[in-house]
Amino acid sequence: MIAPGEYSCASLAIVMPRSIDPENVEIDALIAHSNFDGAKLLEIGCGEGRLCEQLVSRTALVVGFDLDPATLIAAKHRQPAIHYVANSATQIPFRSNAFDIALFGWSL
Repeated sequence: MIAPGEYSCASLAIVMPRSIDPENVEIDALIAHSNFDGAKLLEIGCGEGRLCEQLVSRTALVVGFDLDPATLIAAKHRQPAIHYVANSATQIPFRSNAFDIALFGWSL
C-alpha cells in the first residue's frame, strides 16, 4: 500500500499511461450528457490535464485546477492554450458563476 504523501501526482502521471481511456469512453459520455460548445469550463483536480486537453477545442475557455503544481507544469507544457491554477479545491479563487461547467472527477 502507498503511504499518504509517498507519491505526488507528478510521479503517478509518469507511472500511469497517458492513454487511461484509449477508447474515449469517458469523454464520449461527458459530451453526450453536457453541451460544451462555447462553454467556460473548470476542471477541478485536473492533474496532468487529460480532460482539459480533450475538451479545449469544444469550449470558449478551459481552466484546469489542481493542488499539485508539478502536474500543472507538465500540463501547461503540453497544452499552453489552457490556463492552469494551483490551489486547493476547498479554496476556489473564482467568483460564483464564472464557469458554465465544472468537472470534478477522478479526484478525492
